[in-house]
Amino acid sequence: MRKQLASLVGEYLRMVEQEDESGFQLNDSLVVAFTLTQTRIGQPMNVSKLTPPQKRFISFARELGLVWVRKSDLNKVSAYHPTPTALLLKQEGDEVQQLVTALTSA
Repeated sequence: MRKQLASLVGEYLRMVEQEDESGFQLNDSLVVAFTLTQTRIGQPMNVSKLTPPQKRFISFARELGLVWVRKSDLNKVSAYHPTPTALLLKQEGDEVQQLVTALTSA
């Protein structure tokens, strides 16, 4: 399952890279992806100052089950909480780092 999650996140980042000529969306998405791998289960992460690309990544992560958002907050998310599934990305950190290096050096 770890490799599948890392692969899905990698595909998402490749998609963002292809859509974004400026590189800003990719950078913003990477910030959130790396932050997610460094958090603890249930540790609330404030989303009030996230950029639209970062919020988009959170939405993607929610669909994968990497983060939990209170049901009442779905439209106005104020915080997200990493799930135990997010720990699987942490264990694949080296693989994600290699992917990021490949994407940013291309």
